[in-house]
Amino acid sequence: ADARSGLDLSPEIPVVLFLGRLTTIKRTDRLLEAMSLVLTEIPEAVLLVAGEGDQMAAAQRQASQLGSSVRFLGWRTDLSNLYAAADVIVLTSDNEGMPVSLIEASAAGLPSVTTDVGSTREVVIDGVTGHVVRPDSRLVADALLKILTDDDRRLAMGRAARDHAHRIFGVDRLIADHKDLYRRLLDDHSRRRN
Repeated sequence: ADARSGLDLSPEIPVVLFLGRLTTIKRTDRLLEAMSLVLTEIPEAVLLVAGEGDQMAAAQRQASQLGSSVRFLGWRTDLSNLYAAADVIVLTSDNEGMPVSLIEASAAGLPSVTTDVGSTREVVIDGVTGHVVRPDSRLVADALLKILTDDDRRLAMGRAARDHAHRIFGVDRLIADHKDLYRRLLDDHSRRRN
């Protein structure tokens, strides 16, 4: 409630979050097409776009037809507030490495909708922690609608996302991976000396 109040958002409305650079490869055009489809079913929904980039002006022009349903927030450092205010995070890229925004959102308990590119399937388990779809506006919109129109599904996916993120990307995993690396290096060093 505090996070939404700070962003002048009603507690009752569905909120979709996009967090990233506004560049060609991130496909904000696909994002906005998908959101326009979502709005035909859920007219009160809001898309928060956090980030900057060379496609900002083009995205703002495209979003102008959607009015106050799309809010461009610019560069933000208060990511935990954005995650707390959102119901779902969306990524519509044509290419990705390891999407940190999806990892962080998952750790915050948000389900994700993402295009099936790069390493997104390592972060999002399709049908469990969110939805992974082909890079298509209609498919992105349909996946968002499945989450936004079913509170039980959204909450279950959020819990599963948090559990998955902590298990795969959490501190305990990082420490265990470093210990394993050091052990292997020491073993290799010992074998070479003998």
